[in-house]
Amino acid sequence: MARCPSCGAAVPTPAKTWTYLEWDREKTGLVKKDVGVFECPGCRTRFPAVASREPLIIVPAQKIQSLKAAAEEAHALVQRLKAELARKEEQNATLRENIAMLELQIKALQLEHEVGRLREEKARLEEGIAAQA
Repeated sequence: MARCPSCGAAVPTPAKTWTYLEWDREKTGLVKKDVGVFECPGCRTRFPAVASREPLIIVPAQKIQSLKAAAEEAHALVQRLKAELARKEEQNATLRENIAMLELQIKALQLEHEVGRLREEKARLEEGIAAQA
């Protein structure tokens, strides 16, 4: 947002813009600048100002191609890993179900054993009562 040099009012959008490249030796090198002509809504003063600036890096086309290829490989790897993760999560859910089933079977066996022990105790107690009678 530019400020009017006459009255200091904020001017949000330019009336006209154009883009040019400039070599900035002190900082990054090449800079893309969008320059605009702004008109103050208060005092109607027209003034130029830089609307935006973006540092640019010059990269050889071969380097860009190799970076694109590496990005595609990385994307394919991510997709494979996501698929593998989904399979592992499904296996994990199945294993958890199996564990729950085995725990229930163990509990059932323990209860059957307890019932058997209680029946033996009952039979022994009934024999003791029958022997006293």
